[in-house]
Amino acid sequence: MGRIPTIQPATGVAPFRLHAQPSASIGSYRLPAVERAGTAPGLSLPVLALSVVIVNYRSDGETRRLVQSLSRSESLRRGQAEVLVIDNGARAGSELGSMPTIDGVSLRQLHDNVGFGQAVNHAAFHSRGEWLLLLNPDVEVTAVFLDHAITFLGQADSRDGVIGLRLPDADGKTQPSVGTPPALMDVVLGFLRPRGRRRCNVSSRRCRHEVGWVSGCGMAIRRACFNQIGGFDPDYFLYYEDVDLSQRARSAGWNVVHDPRLAICHHHPLHTRPVPPRLRLLTRQALLTYARKHWSATAATCLALVVTLEAWVRRLVAWRNPADQQALVELSRLAWDGLQGQHRRAFLRAWRIAQEGGRDVRVP
Repeated sequence: MGRIPTIQPATGVAPFRLHAQPSASIGSYRLPAVERAGTAPGLSLPVLALSVVIVNYRSDGETRRLVQSLSRSESLRRGQAEVLVIDNGARAGSELGSMPTIDGVSLRQLHDNVGFGQAVNHAAFHSRGEWLLLLNPDVEVTAVFLDHAITFLGQADSRDGVIGLRLPDADGKTQPSVGTPPALMDVVLGFLRPRGRRRCNVSSRRCRHEVGWVSGCGMAIRRACFNQIGGFDPDYFLYYEDVDLSQRARSAGWNVVHDPRLAICHHHPLHTRPVPPRLRLLTRQALLTYARKHWSATAATCLALVVTLEAWVRRLVAWRNPADQQALVELSRLAWDGLQGQHRRAFLRAWRIAQEGGRDVRVP
C-alpha cells in the first residue's frame, strides 16, 4: 500500500487569484508574505458534490481516525466527494505521511503552521467540490455521514452560503456553535462569563434558521459564496476567522444558517480545555483583528486597552511561571502593536508563537 498522495493542482481548475502582501520580520523571525484569496471565475472540470477539508496541527492520531471513518463512505468511493488534509507545521515522522493510499483522499504537508484560514484557502485552491465542508480533527462521524451530507447540502436553499452543523458531545449534549456579531460591551462582559458562553451560544431550535455566524469546527460553505467573498481573511491566524467570514457572506447577500439536522460529534471543544497563555495570545490577536475590521476606531482602541490590562493582571497571577510570563509579555506587546496601528507586527507575534507551540497551540 502506498502513501496518501500530496495534493496537486487539478488541470483546468481556475484557482483563486492570490495577491501577496509585504513580508514582515521581528527579531530573527521572518513571516512569509501572506496570500489573500480573490474571486475565482469558475471551474472547467466536472465539479464534485463535496470537498471535505481537515486542517491538522499535531493531532495526527485524531486526523487519521477521522480520515478512516470518512473513507468508508459510498460517496467517496463513487467519486462524488473528496477529502483534503492540510498538515500545518508538518514534522519528520508525522503519522499522516505514512497513511495508506485511499481513493479520493489527498494530503498536503506544509512546513510552516500557516494558521487555520490560510490552510483552508490552500485546500480550496486545490479542491473541486460545489461545497466545502470544514471538519476539525477531533470530530467523529459515521460511515454514512458523507452520503447524508451530500443529500442534505444538495437540498439547501440556493442563497444559503454558509451552513453550521449541530455539534453534540460524546454524551449527546449540544455544544455552543452559533452567535451574533460581537460588539465591545459583549466582549468585555464576556470576560466575566463562563468560558462556554463567552463567544458563542447553543442553538435550541430544531429547524434551519438564520444566525449571525457559525463555528468553523463544522461549517459547510458553498463554493460560489467562498469564491465571491475571497475565502478566509489571512489577517486572522486562529479564531474569529469564522465570525469574519460569516459576516462578509451576509454582507454579500448570502444566508448564514444553522441547521441541526446534520450533526457531528465534537470531542474536545475549546471551552472544556485549559487555555495556556500561548493560546490566549492567538485568541486575542484574532479578537483585536476582528475589532479593527468591524468596529469603530474608538471601540477597537478600547478593546486594545482592555487586553493590555488583562495581560498585566495575568502576569501578576502567573509571576512564578517564567514561560507563562514571557507569553503574557508578548500579549502586552501585541496589544500595544494594535494601539500603534502595527497590525502586521501583531500578526507576526502570533505567527511566531504558533511556530514554537505544541499541542497547546492547535486548531480547536
